[in-house]
Amino acid sequence: TMLARSVALYLLLSELGAHGRVQTQDEVLQGLLYSAHYSGDTRPKLAIANAAGACDADPDEVVLQMSIVEISKVDQRKQSYEFNAHLMLSWDDERLVFNESDCSAHALILTSAHSHEAIWKPSMYFEHAISVDIPSLGMYQGDMIRVNQHGHVEWTRQARVHLHCGMGFGRLPFDNQECVMVAGIYADTAGDVRLTWAPGDHPLGKHLQDIA
Repeated sequence: TMLARSVALYLLLSELGAHGRVQTQDEVLQGLLYSAHYSGDTRPKLAIANAAGACDADPDEVVLQMSIVEISKVDQRKQSYEFNAHLMLSWDDERLVFNESDCSAHALILTSAHSHEAIWKPSMYFEHAISVDIPSLGMYQGDMIRVNQHGHVEWTRQARVHLHCGMGFGRLPFDNQECVMVAGIYADTAGDVRLTWAPGDHPLGKHLQDIA
């Protein structure tokens, strides 16, 4: 009846009023990344320590996971090789914890250049790199950041990596080449940001075994 519908609507509005208005994803992002309490120039644990009045903090732990899709080129003359891969860096940022009841589907997806510039990100590099090509920012252009309600951040990118590797071809075609792949953080010391490979039997992806 009309009376029953009116009572149900009143109860629904009262429930919403009691718990406050649910925030949209844009509002959640604005409140997290663009507040006076957040700076993308300060690493997460140091920012938390500074807010508590301390000058020092434990290092932030960053995990690198890389899935090599294909080894596209091996250049004997230049002593180098190229591969296409999916790179993912993950870390925790307590400043980005948010209420999972808001309209964020338990995770915030950042794809715009504006949001990528605002959030803190580790500055990873490859030693012996000739070039590292990453697609430009934009929706579904191979660069995305995902933040869940607990402040866990995953930064995923497509990349074409060209690295130097000293090779010997004296036993061609029965040669066996070993190339050491080293990644690091160049903007922070190991005491500030610690980079480790993702645990597991295939840190470079299961495709690599099939290719080799």
